[in-house]
This record gives sequence, C-alpha cells and structure tokens, in this order.
Amino acid sequence: MGGNGHEIDIEEDPYASLVGLITKNELEDVRPRSSTTCIYKVPYRLRRANEAAYTPKAVSIGPIHHEKSSKVMKDNKRRFLKKFLQRTKKDLIHYVKIVKDSEDRLRDCYEETFDFSSDEFCHIIVVDAVFIVELFISSYLDETGVDFQVLDAGEWLSSEETEVHFQLQDVGGSFPCARRVPYARWVLREVWTELLLLENQLPFFILEKIGKDATRESIVRLFHWSCRTLLKLEEEKDTNLDEMPLHLVDLARKLYIPPNPKIGPNKMENLEVPNATKLHQAGIKFKMGSSKNLLDVSFSNEILEIPKLTITDSTEAIFRNLVAFVECHCEIHIPYICHYRRLMDYLVDTSRDVDLLGKSDILENWLGDSNEVASMIKTLGYISTRHHLQNQLCRMLVRVKMDFSYVTFLLNFKCCIYKVPVRLRCVKEKVYTPQGVSNGPLHHGKDDLKAMEEHKMRYLWDYIQRTNVSLEDYINIVKQSEPKLRSCYAETIRFSSDEFLKIILVDSAFIIEVLLRDCIEEFQKEKHDRIFDKPWMLVDVTDDLILLENHLPFFILEDLFDPNKIKLHPTHMEEFSIIELSYKFFTSWMHLEGTEENLKKMSSTTIQHFVDFLRNLFVPANPREGEECERLGIPSMTEQDQAGVKFKVCSSKNILDIHFENGILEIPKLTIYGDTEMTIRNLVAFEECHYHETYLNEYVVIMDCLVNTSKDVELLVNYGIVENWLGDNSDASTMINKLRDGVLTKTDCFHFANIFKDLNAYYNTSWHKWKTNLKQNYFNTPWAIVSVIAAVLGIVLTIIQAVCSIISVN
Repeated sequence: MGGNGHEIDIEEDPYASLVGLITKNELEDVRPRSSTTCIYKVPYRLRRANEAAYTPKAVSIGPIHHEKSSKVMKDNKRRFLKKFLQRTKKDLIHYVKIVKDSEDRLRDCYEETFDFSSDEFCHIIVVDAVFIVELFISSYLDETGVDFQVLDAGEWLSSEETEVHFQLQDVGGSFPCARRVPYARWVLREVWTELLLLENQLPFFILEKIGKDATRESIVRLFHWSCRTLLKLEEEKDTNLDEMPLHLVDLARKLYIPPNPKIGPNKMENLEVPNATKLHQAGIKFKMGSSKNLLDVSFSNEILEIPKLTITDSTEAIFRNLVAFVECHCEIHIPYICHYRRLMDYLVDTSRDVDLLGKSDILENWLGDSNEVASMIKTLGYISTRHHLQNQLCRMLVRVKMDFSYVTFLLNFKCCIYKVPVRLRCVKEKVYTPQGVSNGPLHHGKDDLKAMEEHKMRYLWDYIQRTNVSLEDYINIVKQSEPKLRSCYAETIRFSSDEFLKIILVDSAFIIEVLLRDCIEEFQKEKHDRIFDKPWMLVDVTDDLILLENHLPFFILEDLFDPNKIKLHPTHMEEFSIIELSYKFFTSWMHLEGTEENLKKMSSTTIQHFVDFLRNLFVPANPREGEECERLGIPSMTEQDQAGVKFKVCSSKNILDIHFENGILEIPKLTIYGDTEMTIRNLVAFEECHYHETYLNEYVVIMDCLVNTSKDVELLVNYGIVENWLGDNSDASTMINKLRDGVLTKTDCFHFANIFKDLNAYYNTSWHKWKTNLKQNYFNTPWAIVSVIAAVLGIVLTIIQAVCSIISVN
C-alpha cells in the first residue's frame, strides 16, 4: 500500500518483504485518529517518577491492564455481575448487545490499539462496567439506609487468613465486608482509589448505558456520593454537568473545577511564588477558604485564602492521574488542576511550610510526618531521572553472542553520530537520553519510548498521502543509502537490513512531518493531532531532536523530502528546503535570532545532523585563531566588577563573539531557559567527539569562570548579558557551574587565550582596583562627592592655618 495505491509483486520487488512488514503489520492496523480518544497510557516521563501511582494493584478496569488481573478479582467481578443481573432482571445478552453495538466507539476512546478479539474486548467492557455500576449502587443504597448488602462475609476476596470485618466510612461506603487477609481494612479504599487511575478507565457513556436499568440516580450522582470523602467534595455539590464526562478521572476533574473559574493570561513568563514561610514573613496571612472546591483560591487585602486539602495515602495517586490526563488530553485548554499543583509546589518547600499551612487549617495531614507531606507535594510534578542499569556482565555476554555479520559495513564515510562519552553521561544521564521519542537506531525499541511508535506510523502514512509517492519508492531511496547510513554511526548497528531500513524511513518521515506541521499552519488543522494539539508533547519531541544519540543523518532527510511534491494551498507561495524548515522549527523553540548570516553560508552537504546544524549557527563566521593558554582561569563577574571592568552586551548575536578592549568586556546575550543545559551539553559532546575546534567547550569554560555564585548571575542579568527564564539566579549559577563537569579542555589551542591574558593583566593592576574603590565608596553619589571635597578643603585649611601659626610665632 502506498500513497498511490500500487499493488506489490512480492516475487519481483526486491523490497517486498519490507513493504509487507510495514503495510500489513502496521500501516493497515493503525487506527485512524479520533477526536473521541480520552483514555491514555501515562507518558513515561511522568510514570517513572512514581510507577505505583499509575498502576492498579487491587483491581484492573478496562483492557489496558486486563491481562494482569488476578483470578480472585475475576471471581469477584463475576459475583458482582450475578448480583447486578438479579437486580435488573435482565439477561446478560441484553448488556452484551449494548456493548457490541458501541464497540467501535469504545475502541476509539483508547489511545492504544488492542489485540483483543471482538468477543474478548466486549467481555472485558461488560464485566468491568457492571462491576463499577454495582459498586456505586451498593455504596449509595447502604449509605441512605436501604437494606441492601452486596457483599456477604467472605465474598470480597478469599484467603486462608483470619476473617476481619471492617467498615469503610472514610471512603463514603459503610457496608460491612469481610476479607481473610491481614490488611483487609485497606482493600476497598485501594479499589476506590484505583478507579481514578488514568489507565484504569472505561468510557463514561457505557457506564450510563449499563446503569440506567439498575438505578434512577445518575452515575455522576452515585460517583459523587461514593467518593465524596475520598476526594473531599462538597456534600451538596451540584452534579448537573453541562456535558457528559469522558470517564471517572474526567468526572473527578469536573467536580473539582469551580462553577465560574477565573481565566488568567495565556502565558506568564518567569512566574514564581515565594514559599509559605517567606510569604508569612512578608506579612501575608493565610486563611482556610470556606469553599469546599480545592481550586477556589483567592488573594485579597494581603490574605491568601485556600480551601482545605486533606493529605492521605491516596492523595498523590489521585493528583498524579488528574495531571496526567490533563497533559494528555488535547481538548482541555485550561489545565486548572496543573495550575493548582503548581501553586502548592511553590508554597511548600519544607516541613516548615507544611506546619504553617497546617496551623491555618489549609493542610490536614493524615500522613503524620510533615517532611513526608512536603516531599510528596514537591514531587507531584517531578520527573524522575533514575535509570535502571542492566547488569554489565549480562550485557557483555549478549554482545559477544550476537552475530557480527553487520560489521561488514565499512566506514567509507565519515561517522558523525556518536554515543556520548561515559565521563559526560555519568554527570547527568537525563540530558543525553530521549524521554519521549527515539530517532534512529541507537535508542530504538526501548520500552519507555514505544508509546510514540504508533504516532510515528501515523505520520509516515500522512506523509505518503501528502506527497503521493509510493511506500516502495521511499524504501528504495533508503535502501540505496544503507551502507552510507550505517557508516554515519560510530557504533555498529546490529539490526537486520529490513529492520534498519524501517527505522530510518519511519523516523525520517516523522521528523519531516513535524517540521512541516510546525512551520505550515494549514497542516496543523488537517486532523486531530495528538502532538501539535498538546504543547507538552511537542516540547518532548523538540527536546529529543537535539540529543546527540537520537539523530538521523541530515542527507537522508534531504533525499526523502521533495518540496515540489508537497500539496499546499494556492495562496501559499513560499518555497522552502529542509534546511529552512529546520531553522524555522528550532528558531520557534530556541533563541537563534541573529544567526541568519551563518544560515546563508550553510549547505546541506556540510550538515551532519541537527546538533551539527545548531553548532554551525553558533560558530563565528571568522573565528579567532587558537593559542596556548597558560592559565585557564579569570576572575568572576563580581571580582572583575570590583576591579573596574565594565560589561556590555555585544551587538553580535553569536554567543561566541566575546571581546575585551579598553577595560570593557563585551559578551553576546545568552537566554537561559529550561532546555539550555541540555542543548549546550549535547553540543559540547558532539564537538568533543567530532571536531578539532572546540568553540562551545571553550564558551562553557569562560562562562564557568565568570559565574561562581548567584551574585555573578545577578550582575550578568543587570547588564542585560543574561536573560534568566529559570527565575532563580541560584539555579542559573548552579547550572552554569556544572556545565564544565566531565569536560576536557585543550590549553594548547584555546580561542579565548588573549581575552584571558588581558583580563588577568587588567585585574592584577592595582591602580584599577584603587580607582574603582574610590568611585564605589567615595564618589558614588553627589553628596558623597561634596563630603569628600569638604573634607579635603578642611584638611588643606588646617594645614594652612598651622603653617601661618608657625610663621607668626617665629
């Protein structure tokens, strides 16, 4: 299957096996994008911060975790099904038909494609939907005093342990249950909590359809009653929603949102709020809000009013899954839950902040330990950087046993894509490792990156349709360049030919489509796009495009891209190349303004990949010659300021264009934002592996010398040399100081050698320090100047008077 619908003759076409591999197994199985998608796999960058918060243990709901269900829980679901059928007096076939008729709509609600047959899928939905509805009804009826008991002693779970009876008043239900396990008191609480895990959901509409025969109450009302204590909802909360929720997580989100939410500005740069302790010291008073809605926060007359938040063992899981859903779902344009999480993250730094908010009844701590609460709140938005390392011996044995037939691809061409040296990687693993999407073979197949593979296949399909070029033709282009492609990687690629070609083609089409959609607005409006409709996903993709290990050779993008085949609206007259698309894309995410001159001098034949492309934008057009540098160090900004050195923002936009002349140090402007460290580290790593000249490496050295503390960053900010989007100068100074960790610098060919020599000579001249001291301490204001002049005149007059007295005596 190609863009023009060509049939494939497997006997004649040498690439038929690969075409079949892609079309039959993947392109034909890719479910079309649907605007009804609402149940997602939690992004790995969130999941690995706390795996347990997203993974069901007591009960699986829906198809995502179905195969992990225990036999005991399956038996309990069947008991609930039996009770439900007795209640409704309907045959099971009635509910099977309801689900069967909605199967396509149900499957569209899940981001992931499932291999379950139609019967298996419908069975999962029927059993789990009935389980949820019956659980809600039993809780509601028991709570209102109706004589109904859905669970008899021993019906919940079976075990050999002693029977324990308990009542779950803290989760809204109060029906007596029995379980023969030591930790029985927590079982139902875990079940209620796990009904609010994003991956553990059923579409809400199917709960409504299943439940309408069993109760006159709406599912929304039943959910509110059952979970009002767990979620700390208002007792009389209006459950008449304007639109049907998508699932239970979305319902919880809607119940948290105030009736008339405040709509703030779309973007707030450098947004930062002091912690609760600092606000209290500044005179801000804290008050528990009368509203039961957690998001109903207000500030007026120096009083910050926040509704009470009860911290339990379920709080972290609930908030993490609410945040994950808001981040994943494209239709949520105002992420109130994320804003609330961010506010609490700012307010709580330490246990002192927890105690302060506790005294104001804003925080009710059921965990007991204030440090534990502070840690939990601070890590709600934290993305873990821990990586599980494989056993070195096992890795070595696997490598030894692998077939070495692929080593026959000799390095006929200059390699340009490298594994980052261990001494650099061990400093900060995360900045060299893709978090969302793999590009190329080095990280292909990793479990935490597999979620994007389906999106990449969609983008390949869209690119084929957009260009009307057959899949076979694209495979042929890649196949002809296979030896050259393999030789671009410093590491031997052990994928088979078909596997390797598939990786290159799919990833190349994905990258080209990303560039096209970012630069040409009309392409973003074509279909429901999970990447461009959700900014955080696009940020993840962009971040991963500037990692050294996560690249494709630039020439293959050029080979697969033909602007003449791209269908554009007739009014769109602009011509573009892959270089221009790349520049527009990275300029919109990074601060590359002023590098147009370097862009004009570039040729696609000289660009190795995106990291090399960025480096060429930064390297000066006429770089100075390198010289030997005897002392690889200069005074810090603060020390130079005290020695009288003046600082000025250089008119050049090239960050390497640094000059020192007549006591003035000119440095181009540097904008520090969230991805600055990652960008610079990968540029330095590539430069060290590939080039003899190490301009970026030396830039890191000079910035590290200039910045020792936050005071140095403050000076750079005051002079306009640094624009700090991190907010805190301490964070910026720490980042700059650590950039040099693990970096090797050549002193025999240092391009800033003359600047270092002149700066040190200027600093060591005593007269400059004395002159600066006089200016800063004695001539810093008009009154100080007048005082000094008066003092000097006083001394002169005193001397004259003394001389006159001596003369008169004589």
